[in-house]
Amino acid sequence: MELYVGGKYQGKLKHVLDTHKDLNETDVADAAVCSDADILSHKIINHFHAYIKRKTDQGEDVTDIPAKLKSENPDVIIISDEIGCGIVPADPMDSTWREECGRTLCEIARMSDRFERIVCGCGIRIK
Repeated sequence: MELYVGGKYQGKLKHVLDTHKDLNETDVADAAVCSDADILSHKIINHFHAYIKRKTDQGEDVTDIPAKLKSENPDVIIISDEIGCGIVPADPMDSTWREECGRTLCEIARMSDRFERIVCGCGIRIK
């Protein structure tokens, strides 16, 4: 499992595809719109933060997602925007989403073999 995070429009997907020459756009699931089955079967999950948003908006528990990914899709590459920086949202649902997304990404980072932060298209290896 690998995790790549960074701000919006920082070139995360391009960096991942440049780093993993054996993968291409057909290996990518857009977590903003894809099914749970796609999350568990694709090699790259882009916009993971949007997947967590969909789940929390539907009132679903997201705490088991990292373990499920690790067991059912252990070589998955997860790409997520950093959403915890900035102004705290006034909307309680947005606050819940940010908290759940942060906790989920912390667990994924802990489980990952590789963890990078992407800034201006450049990866900074954290783990």
